[in-house]
Amino acid sequence: MMIRERILLENKKIVVVGLGVTGSYTALFLSACGADVTATDVKPAELIECREELEKAGVRIEAGGHTEELFNGADLVVVSPGVRTDTGLFKTIKHHTEVISDVELLSRLTDVPIIAVTGTNGKTTTTTLVADILTRAGIRTFTGGNIGVPALKFFEQDYELCLLELSSFQLENIRTLRPRVSVLLNITEDHMDRYHSFRDYVDAKFRIFMNQKEEDHRVVNIEDSVIREELERRGIKEQTLLPFSTKRELKEGVYLTGDNIVCRYAGRESVYPVEGIKIEGTHNLENIMAGIGVALVVGVDEGAVRQGIYSFRGLPHRMETVRELNGVRYINDSKSTNPGSLKRALEGLGGEGKRVVLIAGGKDKGMDFSGLKDVVDSRVKLLILIGDARDKLKRAGFGTRTLDAQGLEEAVLMARDNAEPGDTVLFSPGCASFDMFRDFEHRGNCFKEIVRGL
Repeated sequence: MMIRERILLENKKIVVVGLGVTGSYTALFLSACGADVTATDVKPAELIECREELEKAGVRIEAGGHTEELFNGADLVVVSPGVRTDTGLFKTIKHHTEVISDVELLSRLTDVPIIAVTGTNGKTTTTTLVADILTRAGIRTFTGGNIGVPALKFFEQDYELCLLELSSFQLENIRTLRPRVSVLLNITEDHMDRYHSFRDYVDAKFRIFMNQKEEDHRVVNIEDSVIREELERRGIKEQTLLPFSTKRELKEGVYLTGDNIVCRYAGRESVYPVEGIKIEGTHNLENIMAGIGVALVVGVDEGAVRQGIYSFRGLPHRMETVRELNGVRYINDSKSTNPGSLKRALEGLGGEGKRVVLIAGGKDKGMDFSGLKDVVDSRVKLLILIGDARDKLKRAGFGTRTLDAQGLEEAVLMARDNAEPGDTVLFSPGCASFDMFRDFEHRGNCFKEIVRGL
């Protein structure tokens, strides 16, 4: 543990709320820095996985809920991403104690430049690609945040850059975090079971820019209509951005023209042919262009960029080809947890006509599926629905033939029986997984196991 962190945190009374992976690590980190730590979770004590390790480290645990008295006299409250802070309890706490996220705490403890990536979809793919490019360039880079590595693990080694994937939940509770490079990939409806309105969700995403200065960089998808309109509403000029676009030529930025990605920055131009890129879909070209944009402003040499984008094979559960059987391709896109990602998956599949058998559905997050009608009706020959959201998906008014399945295995068998050579069976739920599975990874692995057993 570095001396600076101990000096800043020693003897501080800090409450950590939420004891999943992030919260547990945060509590252990703070305790190691000499803070007086109390950790709390709504789960009963027997379900807190790291309870023994936390108690051994001197962390006091309050399980089964949070009482207001717990926060009295606290110097700081650090909340995990899954914890809502718009409740009456937290409104009261905020009157006397600062409430922040772990990524905000990290930013207060380090002078190392931060690169922050957010967006509704594509965050992990883009973050992983950027990490690979920076590593190839010989830059000691920490990668963490929403990608699954607690942000405070940054302090375990000596790094030159800190690369963070940030969810809207993490951005809600930042105060001073200032990315030297921020990336905003796209904004579509998501987490409507948490936010009061789409406007609240957009505002959370735009917090990524709030502390940036003129000399910092904003890499943004200028063709995303929500982002473009919000930039205009806030008076953020395009000249202050490094934009990327799949639709038009840019004087400065990263854009797609024909079969090439062209990069213009600081008076230089470089060209990257699309041929040779191993991940499919327009949305993945956007992710790659964002990654190139970050590399440009960080000063990475072109050779490392080329090595990175042409060797990158994507991540599991994101438009992942499982197998081809009898001329039918089976694709696992279990990471699709909102309508926007499902739409992008369908738009990204090549070919003309209705050649997709789509398996969709799961747990509804309060989202509107009606915006999928055009792309489903134009590309999907058969829609097979599973999970709690089946009835809501039906009410979206799709004109495509639709079947119900009682579970994923039945859905895959229905897809196999109805697909013809040249078709694609796409598992892109557009919903959360928690009605039937532990998480999207469990869901995707189940799909792959079923498909491999056909």
